[in-house]
Amino acid sequence: MKKIKLKEGDILSFEIAPQLFGFAKVLAKVKLGDAIEVYDYFGTCQNDYKKALISLPLFEQPIILDGYSIFWKRVVNNWDVVGRDENFRFTEMDRAKVKFKYGVPGLFKLIDLNGVSYPNVSQEETVKYPDYSPYNNQAVLRRINFLLDKRKIKDKKNW
Repeated sequence: MKKIKLKEGDILSFEIAPQLFGFAKVLAKVKLGDAIEVYDYFGTCQNDYKKALISLPLFEQPIILDGYSIFWKRVVNNWDVVGRDENFRFTEMDRAKVKFKYGVPGLFKLIDLNGVSYPNVSQEETVKYPDYSPYNNQAVLRRINFLLDKRKIKDKKNW
């Protein structure tokens, strides 16, 4: 199998269920993996990625993808690079806006996509930030399914 090294702007497809694909874009390389934006669009074909690019992000914050297990070790075989957004530019200023939390209660810190650490952050403030840890295939799928199930419950309540 060919090992894949991701680049900023790469468009990824991944299989959520048989013949159902999700899509994401690589935003930046970080120490733990690749920060990706998962789109709120699902298609029956990997070539549907162009429709995904005009949809909104599924999550409020990007997540860190464990590219090592997915693209190097190929623990699962359902992730592919299907395109590239040639016009994509994620500036240093954009990277500074995306933060993750790490540490333990009382000693939480934030880190941005530039690798800049912000110490002495209150536990209350860290609630709005995702953990600074990589997601493997199963973790990404669990998070997507959780949001989709939550939506279904909310939609049923509106009936």
